[in-house]
Amino acid sequence: AVYLKNDIITYLSVSFTVAFICYTVSATLLEAETNAIANGRTFMVSGTIKEMQDIGNDLAIYTINSDIADFVIYTDSMDVNIGDKLALGCSFTLLENAAPFKSADYYLSQGIRLRAVAKTEIDIEKAYGFDLVRSLHRYREELSHKYSVLFSGSGLAMMKGIFIGDKSSFTSFENYCVKAAGVAHMTAVSGTHLTLIASILVLLLKYTKLSVFPRVQILVIMFTIFCFMVFFGLTGSVLRSGFMLMIHHSAGLFYRKGSCLSSLGCAVLIICLINPLACHDAGFILSIATTIGAGEISPRVTKYLLSRHKRLPEKLTSAVCCGVFSSLMGLPLSLVYFNMLSLHGVVVTIITVPIFTLALMLMFLHAMT
Repeated sequence: AVYLKNDIITYLSVSFTVAFICYTVSATLLEAETNAIANGRTFMVSGTIKEMQDIGNDLAIYTINSDIADFVIYTDSMDVNIGDKLALGCSFTLLENAAPFKSADYYLSQGIRLRAVAKTEIDIEKAYGFDLVRSLHRYREELSHKYSVLFSGSGLAMMKGIFIGDKSSFTSFENYCVKAAGVAHMTAVSGTHLTLIASILVLLLKYTKLSVFPRVQILVIMFTIFCFMVFFGLTGSVLRSGFMLMIHHSAGLFYRKGSCLSSLGCAVLIICLINPLACHDAGFILSIATTIGAGEISPRVTKYLLSRHKRLPEKLTSAVCCGVFSSLMGLPLSLVYFNMLSLHGVVVTIITVPIFTLALMLMFLHAMT
């Protein structure tokens, strides 16, 4: 009776109960699957590449979706692309955390706990025909190659981190400096990237014939957001921001106004229903916290300040509040995940946001042409 009389308690209780059950079932099934094959025996495996990343020295990491289990394999770089099939004999070991990359924690959020060790030659079966994901990934690799030709050292690492979400070029020291400066969110593709892209697209579509067909315009925006999600890589923060933006814009299809908190809640719900283990992704959790700061707390504080101080410039006040509260919301989580607390990150964010925004605008125009 108490629960039925209090809507908030009822909603929270049901939500937490469903979340706990979904997580427990997923974690238990993954544990059973892992223990069944991580025993040193050799298995003949055939699977499809769903993610790949070069790590230098002609080495690469491939994430494989196979008939036995999803796993990663570290091996020599191969002439393959996402969607190609690999067949090999291998044994499996558990992923472990090691400096500077905590691979076990990172891949757990994707439901992966296994690393394959090849015991035979790897046979490759190419995938032919048009595939949107494969085409976007190939274009991403072409841009990465262009950056490698034009830049080097720290400049190359920053270009790849900011524009295509590839942090593999960062040295351990550079990675530490970025986190210590409090600007790690700028080198990880998140809501800032996709929000800016959507805003530019909305502006450009106003000057086309689609402006008289608002629903078609919304569908074009949603499809473009999806394409950039695939282009950047379907990480936790990209999925969160992408789904949130698509849900926010989809409200226009029903002649409704999008809500930041409702869109964020729906995006988190969709992601966690598909993969309950996504809660282990630090980027996913950080993006939720910073979005609440920038999209929910910041507008309220801005409105309050402008009502009390009429002479404050509106855009500057909004920009400062957005930078301050998004950074403040991320500070406790930075301490938990990165073991460091960067108080000057708030100031650094406010100073660099205009330059960062301009750079992203130029990147978007370059990618589209």
